[in-house]
Amino acid sequence: MLTVHLTSCWWLGNFRGFGIFALGASALGTAFEGGCCGLFFFALLSYRTRTDRMKELAGSDHTGMIKRSIWFALCYTAWEYIKSTGSMGFPWGTIFMSSYRWKLITQVSDITGVWGITFLFSLTNAAAAEAVQLFLRKRNSEHFSSSLRQLKSLIKLPAFLFLLCLVYGTWNYLFPGNPVKHVNTVIVQQNRDPWETDESETLKVTMNLTSQALENLNDRNLEADLVLWSEGVLSHKFPGSEGFYQDYPAKESLSSFIKNTGTPFIIGGDTAIDRKRHINSNSAIFYDAKGKYSGFYSKMQLVPFAEYIPFSDNAFIKYIMDDVVQYGSDGWEPGFQHVLFKIPLKSARHEETPLNIGRESRAVIALDKNGNSDSSVTEQYKKNKAENPDAFFSFTTPICFEDSFTAVCRQLYNSGSEAFMNITNDSWSKTPVAEYQHFVVASFLAIEYRTTLVRCCNSGYSAVILPNGKIAADLMPFTTDAMAVSVPVYQRKPTVFAVFGDYFALSAIFIIIAAVFLRALKEFISPEKLKVPASAKIKICIVTENKAGISTDEAEETESTGPQLKEEPESKKPGRRKTGKTVPSSEEKEKKSLPAKKSGRTAKKTSETTEKKTVKKGTAAVKKTSGTAKKDGTASKKPAVRRTQKKTGDS
Repeated sequence: MLTVHLTSCWWLGNFRGFGIFALGASALGTAFEGGCCGLFFFALLSYRTRTDRMKELAGSDHTGMIKRSIWFALCYTAWEYIKSTGSMGFPWGTIFMSSYRWKLITQVSDITGVWGITFLFSLTNAAAAEAVQLFLRKRNSEHFSSSLRQLKSLIKLPAFLFLLCLVYGTWNYLFPGNPVKHVNTVIVQQNRDPWETDESETLKVTMNLTSQALENLNDRNLEADLVLWSEGVLSHKFPGSEGFYQDYPAKESLSSFIKNTGTPFIIGGDTAIDRKRHINSNSAIFYDAKGKYSGFYSKMQLVPFAEYIPFSDNAFIKYIMDDVVQYGSDGWEPGFQHVLFKIPLKSARHEETPLNIGRESRAVIALDKNGNSDSSVTEQYKKNKAENPDAFFSFTTPICFEDSFTAVCRQLYNSGSEAFMNITNDSWSKTPVAEYQHFVVASFLAIEYRTTLVRCCNSGYSAVILPNGKIAADLMPFTTDAMAVSVPVYQRKPTVFAVFGDYFALSAIFIIIAAVFLRALKEFISPEKLKVPASAKIKICIVTENKAGISTDEAEETESTGPQLKEEPESKKPGRRKTGKTVPSSEEKEKKSLPAKKSGRTAKKTSETTEKKTVKKGTAAVKKTSGTAKKDGTASKKPAVRRTQKKTGDS
C-alpha cells in the first residue's frame, strides 16, 4: 500500500515547497490506515483452529476459500473507504480508479458508489490468488480434486456479480436519457500557475481566452449563460475587494469586462471569513451579469498539510509547526455552508411557464349568482405566472479535489443541484499524470448522481462528463485554451447512492467488526474452556447415586466427595404407598418398556466406565463405596453401578 502510494502520487512533492508534508504525511497516514485494516483482515484468520486448517487441507471443508475471499474483499473495501474519507482522506491510488475504462462495470456506482467496484475487483483478485495458491501447493495432493471443486464454486461468485453489473451497465450506458435543457458555458484553461504568475498577467490571458470563446458562441448564434474561471485566479480577498476590481486591471477592469459580456461568472479566489482572527477560505466567487459581486462558496474539504495543518488549533502542534519546523500553522479554514447557485437561461427567457407548473392538485372554478366567471380565476388558466423551471439552471461548485468526496458532493447535490461545475488548480503538479488521476477520480461523480460534471482547471484536465461517464468535450492538459460548450442538463432523479450515501462501505465495516466480535466471543465461551474437570464428574456421579437411594451408612462414607442429600422417609419416596406396596411410577414404566438386552448392555457399559474412572483417579470415595457394596453382599465387581441400576428401577 505504501509503495503504491509513493509510486503513484510522487507528484505531491511538487506542492510549492510543501511536498515533504503533502507526500510524507499522506504516505504515513496511508501506511498507518493500511496496517490497521491488515490487522483486522488477519484477526479472523488467526482464530482458525488446527482442526479447521486440517479440514480444509483434507478437502472436507468446502467453504474455506469462499469465506476467506469474501473476508479479504470486505477488509479491502473498508480500507479504501477509510483512506478516502474524512478530513485526512486522500482517494488516490485506489483500486476503483483502475476500472475507469470499464464503463459497463462502473455504471453500478449509482447504486453502491465506487465501493461496490472496489469490492468486486478485490473479490476477483482474491479468487485469482486462491487459484494460484492451489495449483502451487496442492497439485500433487490426493485432495486436489475436492479443493478444485471449491475453487470453481468461488469463481462463480465474482463471475455472477460481473454479469449483473454488465447487464445493468449496458442499459444505463447505452440509454442515459434525454437532456431537458442546455447551458451555454465558457470553460477557460489559462494554463497559469497562480503561485508563480502575476495576477495581472493571469487576468489578461484569461480575459482574452474568454472573449475568443464568446465570439465562438456568437458565430453559432448562441448566447453564453455562464463563464467558468479556475481556482485561484483572484488573489485579493472578498468581500472588500469589489472596489479594487472595479479599477483593476488598468486597461479594462474585471467588473467592466464582466458587465460587457452580460454573463454571470464563477471565479476562483480567496475570502476573508473573519478578518479579526485572520480566518480565510478558498472560494468560488460569484459575479452577476452586471459585473457585481454577488456571493461565494467556500471549499469545505481542504488538502491536509497543504491547505491546512490538522489540529493546528492545539498549542503544542502550533508551536511545533511555527517555531520548530517553521512551516506555518496558518492556512485556510473549511467553508461553513453548502451553496446553490441559480442563473437564468437566455435561450428560455421568452418561453412561457407551462400551466401545470406550481398548481395544486385540486381547484374550484365557480360562477357567481348571475352566472358570471371570476376573471382572476380565468386568468390562471390563460397564463401561468409561476417561475418556469426550464428557464433557470441550478448548480453547485465543488472546488479542486472536493469532486472526489461523497461527504461534500452528496450535500451539494441534495441541495437541489442540477449539475456540478468544478473549478480546480492542479498546475503546481507540473505533470499530466496528476491531471489525469484527478480527472479519473472525479469522473465517478457524474455516474454516482447521474448528472453532468463540468471541470474547469487552470492547466487541465478540463472536460464535460455526461451522466454515463462519457466525455462530451475536453481540453488537453497544460494547453492555453478555452471552449464554449452547450452543456446538457438531465432530469434530476436522485439515485440510490444520492439517497443512502456510503452505505455499502459502512456495511462492510459493520460486518467486519461484528464478525471479529462474535468470533472472539465464541473463543471466550468455547466448550473446551467450560469443560468440567474429571474429579468434578465423579462427585456428580456420587451425588446422583445419593439421589438414587444410597443407604445412610454409604452416604457417610462418601462424605468427603461432595454435598450430602437428606434421606427422605420411605413414605415420601415416589412410587410408594403407606401400605408398603410398590406403585410403579411413570419413569419405572418407561424403564420397563425398554428391551432387556439393551438395558443389560447399558448397565454393563456404565459399570465398566465407572470402574475405569475409579482406578484412574484412585479416589477414596469410590473405593469406600465399593467396600460398602461388598459388605452388603453385592458382587465385588461394579458395585456402585449395580446398586444404582437397582435403585433406578425402583424409583
